Amino acid sequence: MTGSGRTNPCFERFEVVNALGLRTLFTAGRTVNVAITPVQGALSPTAGYVITESADVPGDGAAWSATLPTSYTIAGNPGTVSLWAWVKDGLGNVANATSWVVYSPNQIEIPKNQMTWQTSDGSNAAGAFNGDPLDTGWHGNSGGGVGGWLRITLANRYHIERFDYQPRTTHENGRIKDYEIYITDVNSTNKADWGAPVATGRFPNVTGGGPTIQVALNPARDGKYLILNAVNSYNYFGAAEVWAYGWAATNPGISRLDVFNAARDTSLFFGTLKLPPPSWASPTASTTSPDT
Repeated sequence: MTGSGRTNPCFERFEVVNALGLRTLFTAGRTVNVAITPVQGALSPTAGYVITESADVPGDGAAWSATLPTSYTIAGNPGTVSLWAWVKDGLGNVANATSWVVYSPNQIEIPKNQMTWQTSDGSNAAGAFNGDPLDTGWHGNSGGGVGGWLRITLANRYHIERFDYQPRTTHENGRIKDYEIYITDVNSTNKADWGAPVATGRFPNVTGGGPTIQVALNPARDGKYLILNAVNSYNYFGAAEVWAYGWAATNPGISRLDVFNAARDTSLFFGTLKLPPPSWASPTASTTSPDT
């Protein structure tokens, strides 16, 4: 508060949002949508707004605008980007609010046609992969709060950073409570083979299902199998829709390495991919590899 009971400018809301105006944690592009709701001072009109990537108070030379921003273009490098929204009034009082987003330019939705699925109880999960989060989706065969798993097999190995989960919108049948997410290259339905989970938590039980829940996988991991393990559920485990985000991963590692021979030939293998001879290799050089 300042003189005459006037309240300094401040914010009710500053968030990075998706096209529906809901909070989003990730972006593949530099330009993001933002939602800002300021509370303005009672005696002095707002003089300007600006968004920055620094906690330092912007000076008069900053790009202050009389119009409330609805988007921002990230200037920094990929990774977690902190943003500050600033508002100032005509008397020079300045306030800020902060938000953040993970900027990952390589991150894309893994196509559903690159996925096949299996459930622990044999229930039909096709409704969680049809692109419609408002339909009846999928739920397991057993009620009473029991758990179970959904194992997704990807057509190729992916570097997976994010998993999205939409609880069933019709009723709590098909809403997971406590969850674990695993990424592995091991083709097994035995939980003991999956390693440590890359994310754990609790999904809320919201009437109508609530908004899609974004789960950041920490650490992100390469793998061919993604498992959503429901430790328990609000009644039946399940989902209205699921998504995974990342990009194609490299092969697991070097399966064979041969050194150059006297003819400067190479036999370098990554998985099943044989790299061609280097550009400086003689076209008439011997193609005999050394003994390994």
